[in-house]
Amino acid sequence: MMDANHSRLAISCTLLRCWFAVAALLAPDCCSGEELAGIRVRTEPTASPVSISLKLLARHRLQINADGRSLESPARLQIELPISGADSWPVFDVEVRDAGGQPVERRHPGVGWERFSIELPTRMCRFVVQVAPTKPREKRFPEQDRKVTDAEQRYQATVARWQGDRDAALCLRFDDAHPSHLATVMPMLERYGYRATFMINPGLESTARGSKVASAYARHLDRWEAAARGGRHEFGNHTSHHRGAASDEEMDREIGEAARAIWRLFPDRSKLLSLNLGGGTWWRTRRPLRYYLERYPSFVVTGSLGMDDAYGDRVAVFRRHLQRNLEGGLGWCKAHFHSVGDDLATSEANLRAVLEIVRAQEDRLWITGLADAYKYLVERQSCRLEMVDATDHEMSLRVTCTTDPRLFDQPLTIRVSLPVDWRQAVRVVDRAGRERESTVTRRDGQAVVLFDVRPVTDTYRISSK
Repeated sequence: MMDANHSRLAISCTLLRCWFAVAALLAPDCCSGEELAGIRVRTEPTASPVSISLKLLARHRLQINADGRSLESPARLQIELPISGADSWPVFDVEVRDAGGQPVERRHPGVGWERFSIELPTRMCRFVVQVAPTKPREKRFPEQDRKVTDAEQRYQATVARWQGDRDAALCLRFDDAHPSHLATVMPMLERYGYRATFMINPGLESTARGSKVASAYARHLDRWEAAARGGRHEFGNHTSHHRGAASDEEMDREIGEAARAIWRLFPDRSKLLSLNLGGGTWWRTRRPLRYYLERYPSFVVTGSLGMDDAYGDRVAVFRRHLQRNLEGGLGWCKAHFHSVGDDLATSEANLRAVLEIVRAQEDRLWITGLADAYKYLVERQSCRLEMVDATDHEMSLRVTCTTDPRLFDQPLTIRVSLPVDWRQAVRVVDRAGRERESTVTRRDGQAVVLFDVRPVTDTYRISSK
């Protein structure tokens, strides 16, 4: 009963947040605001107007001047940065500093890191919003570098869009380590043979009415550990307790404790994890989010379709969402659920209907975990092909990949179009002489060979047996 109440409360909180957002727009107040290059800065409702001016000092460096002398008590400045278009910001790398160059604490919602607020004292203030320096990352190559043809145009090689040369990747995600994931979701996925990502809150205690009690995860710890040993599914970081953080130190604990718990469950896998800070949570930090993503190797989950029944008509919406990803664009379809079952966030019937939609398209889909898909995407962008040599019945192909193999270990699929006079038996050998498993199939009426490679620099020889 407590779990069902928790799910209903989560839905209610989502609806209330929407209502308050609309009410805030309609309520009379003395908000002050300015906009520049897609950046919006405004005050929270106050009894006195506040003078605000904005100045772009450089790309991704904004100066805010605000006069808080009319305020009776400190207020807050709300800032929203653009995340698309020519003026978009890399929001995970953003920090704020005061006139003396000291970091300023920001208050962020768990989702939508482009929105945050800072305190405005009762005096003249100057703040600078800027992108903090980051570590060098893997080199990215243009799309044309992932496709090569030999001089005689006998062969064409390319890095497949997704694993197995599928048209799209599909990631089903289940949040909050709810008991229904163990009792209902995993058995259902097992029947279909599908892999999913479970975003867990592995903190063993939660606070209820001033006392500490065992968390939902802790009450079923043995079953979560058994699921991890089974190896089918992926676990993601949903923070230790799903409660946000009031300081840098607390934010570090919430993300770090969860990451370490997952690493213990999967000691033989890459440490790179998906991270979702959780809807309805608030995070106070002086550091860019990138600091935590690098400290606990992670990537932020974005662009996912919410599947709670309260949103309405979810099965039909999912069908359209999946079809759009199959037809073009990035081709990475993500959908997330919370609890599943009667009187919970998603009915069991609706989840089953979604899985039937997936089954009808599964030949075109790579159904995988979020981290697997993210690794493939980044590895592919960091990959370049070169034709070393080619004869009538043999070719040599160099694959260059710049990702860190300690974190990025998802195999990439290489597709090579074969000459019409080749026999269907093909041999693929790497530089060390190890034979790679390969499959000959047909694409658009032409014979092609597919084989997987590690995301490292190596040379492969493809020949007709």
